[in-house]
Amino acid sequence: MSAASQAVRRAAARFSLGALEAVRDRPGNPRAIHIRRFGGAVAVASEAEPELDFMNWLLLLDPDDAGRVGEITDFYRGLGCRGTIEVTPAPDVERLLEALAEHGWRQVGFHAAFAGPPRVPEAAPARVRVRAVGPDEAERFGALMAEGHEVPAEARAEAARDFATWTTRGWRLSIAEVDGEPAAGGVLVVDGETAFLANAATLPRWRGRGAQTALIRHRIEAARAAGCRRVGGLALFGSGSQRNLERAGVALCHTQSVLRMR
Repeated sequence: MSAASQAVRRAAARFSLGALEAVRDRPGNPRAIHIRRFGGAVAVASEAEPELDFMNWLLLLDPDDAGRVGEITDFYRGLGCRGTIEVTPAPDVERLLEALAEHGWRQVGFHAAFAGPPRVPEAAPARVRVRAVGPDEAERFGALMAEGHEVPAEARAEAARDFATWTTRGWRLSIAEVDGEPAAGGVLVVDGETAFLANAATLPRWRGRGAQTALIRHRIEAARAAGCRRVGGLALFGSGSQRNLERAGVALCHTQSVLRMR
């Protein structure tokens, strides 16, 4: 695995774990989140949302820990949850894939990882302004992200409270405004010399207006100002998010398989 791939994987895991720890730390832990370490791997499970893939996430499982897949699978099954993992190309990865298959994990998709130097791309549309999320805007940011991700109406208020907890993590959160109206939100996580273009979402009515292009540009500028040597990101393979990253000069560094428990 290249140094860029390793750095993006590590930064992505830091973001995912931090986001879920923040949700767990909500008063009363309403999502009933459990976090357990298995060697170098970290398993996160939500008894309240046992089928929601990103709340039942297995992070940083390497081929050297293939012998612990049965123990990890039992952890999820014991809580009634279905785990999800992204398997990154690595030496001896076949051993890990065989162990996952043996314990009932199957491939359900592909994600793509991107990395590149923090070169600021072309200017964003003039009608789009990006600004930092203010200290009193947790609720606004949470509601924006929940609607942008098209969370079903009956679950949106709870999801907004989850997203609002991200303002406690010390990350760089941004809002893109189109004609003065909040249109999109995004997150930048700095992990050493790598800046990770983390979760981002645009309200449906504002899509196609350049909000994501502006958010990517703004976060790359912030990464450069922070002295980062590379920026990275993840996207569904072949998606609009992939095209946005590539237009910004962030190139594909690897693809990874997404597996879920049966």
